[in-house]
This record gives sequence, structure tokens and C-alpha cells, in this order.
Amino acid sequence: MDRVALKFFHPRHLRDQYRWMCFQRESTVLQLFTGKPDVLQCLAPRDEFTVPFAYMGMTLDIPFAYYAVELASSDVNSIILAGTWTATQKLEGFRAMCRAVQRIHTRHVVHRDLKPSNFLVMPDGTLRLSDFGTARDLSDPDGAVLPGYQAPPGDWGYAAPEIIACLHDVDPSFALAGDVYSLGAILFELFARTQLVLHLFDVPTLAYLQKTMNTVDRSSRVRAYDGFLTAMANARPLPDLGDFGGVVPSCILPLINHLYQSMAAINYRLRPSDFTQVFSLIDTSLWMLRHEDACRRYRALRSRIREASHELGKCKQLLS
Repeated sequence: MDRVALKFFHPRHLRDQYRWMCFQRESTVLQLFTGKPDVLQCLAPRDEFTVPFAYMGMTLDIPFAYYAVELASSDVNSIILAGTWTATQKLEGFRAMCRAVQRIHTRHVVHRDLKPSNFLVMPDGTLRLSDFGTARDLSDPDGAVLPGYQAPPGDWGYAAPEIIACLHDVDPSFALAGDVYSLGAILFELFARTQLVLHLFDVPTLAYLQKTMNTVDRSSRVRAYDGFLTAMANARPLPDLGDFGGVVPSCILPLINHLYQSMAAINYRLRPSDFTQVFSLIDTSLWMLRHEDACRRYRALRSRIREASHELGKCKQLLS
């Protein structure tokens, strides 16, 4: 018999309407991807049972809601902490993460809480995207859990600045580019083994951004944000992975820098709008890793040809 994982809603949060609705939403969203690869599979729909609890002579029936999903063996956050993946494994894993996000975006679902711990490693080594409690179906006009809820969804350590600024409250589709930013932050962390946000923002700055933008009327919030977006991006250049002590093989460093920096661009307009270029850069990087010796010989040969061409040019000048 296959083992499964049971995900429970803790009874102590029963009065928290937002948490409860997120729990309900997750099992509903997972049903949209039944039989699809790259996404954690819901094996049994949401159900509930009660357990009697005696307290001071009274008996209360405590409800426990749950649903069953595939049982994972680890997650990407644990892999990063352990430092066990090779560069090739990191890129192959990242490609699977991008494929999962591409899959849900094609179905008009945005995740809004992408982070290493939400990508689960299954017993066979494949990855699954999980934790859809903050996800939203953009095709559903009534998709908001609580229309008046003002806190940004997801983990601030991986949330795009425009999500923290609550632009998704104006237009939910902002979360599409927000998911791409989160993936870029994950790619950075896969190699640097430190969170990107620590090199860009401090907590008070993010809190001020969220608080300030929430006071701006929704009708003018995007315009107000765009008014300082370029200056904010210029003031916070994304770090070069080359400054982290050889964490990326030199043969693919320019490609990985370009890939993560384009996906995690602070200016949301500069991020890739689809995954075509992303997959192309990943595949090129993997090819270069597998043929690193040949690439090194090619670069050395190209350098010698340039030197020879330069010497030939000097000879022609002397003879003319």
C-alpha cells in the first residue's frame, strides 16, 4: 500500500477566516491538476472528522479538516542547506520548477508563494510544486479569498516588490510576473546559498513599502508605484554570482547571471513574459556543463586565433 501525507487544518485557527479559506482553496486548486506532472497530486478530497475533548466538565467536539496528498521525501530548501546538488542537478531541478510554474500559468493559476520549501522532492527524485493556499485562479472573477485583506500573499523573502506594494490588489495578473521574480530569487539561492532579498532590501524598507502603498487609492496605485520604480531598481543592483566565491562554474557564470537577473529584475516590466528564453538558457547552460572541457578548448583556440589575427594585422601595417 502506498503511503500518503495528510494535510490538516489546525483547530486553533478556526476563527481565522483567511487561513481557513486558504486551506479550502488549496485542495480545490490541486484538483485542477489531477494527473498532471510537476504538481503535487491530491489523492483524496477534503474531508472532516470530530474528536471529543473534555475540559472542566464540558465535552467539546473539535473539528479536524484534512485532505491527502503524495508523500514527499524532502524539499528544495533542505537540498540547498545540505549543499548536495551539483551544478547540473541545480539546473535540472530549476528547469522542473519553471516547468511546474509554466504549467499552472497556462491554466491561469498564479501561485504567489514560490520558495524552495514549496518545491517538494519525491522519492524518485522528481520535483512537485506544492502549497497552493495563497494561489489564485485568474479566470475566476470572484477569485479573491477576502476582498478586504490587505497583506501581501506569500513569503516576503521571495515576494516581488510589486506584490509587497499590493499591486495585485489592483490587477491580480501582476502575480504572473511576481511568480517569475520568485523563481529568479530561487535560482540565485540555489547557487549562492543565501537569500537574494538579504542583498536588496531590509525588513523595515519592505514594511514601509507595504504600509505606504496600501494608503494609496487603488485607482492610482500602479501609477504611483511606477513613478519611483526605476529609481528603486537603480538603487538596488542585483548582485553578481561571481562575487560569491566560485559558486557557479565559470563556463556558465555569464548565462546564470543573466538568467537570474532577468527573472528577478526589480522592474517587473523587464522580466521574461514567457518561459521560452528561460528554458533555452537553462538548456544551453546544461550543454556547456556537459561539454565543459570542449568549451574550454574552444575558448582557448578562439583566444589564440584573435592573438594571431592581431599579430597578422601588425605585420600588414609594417609591410604597407
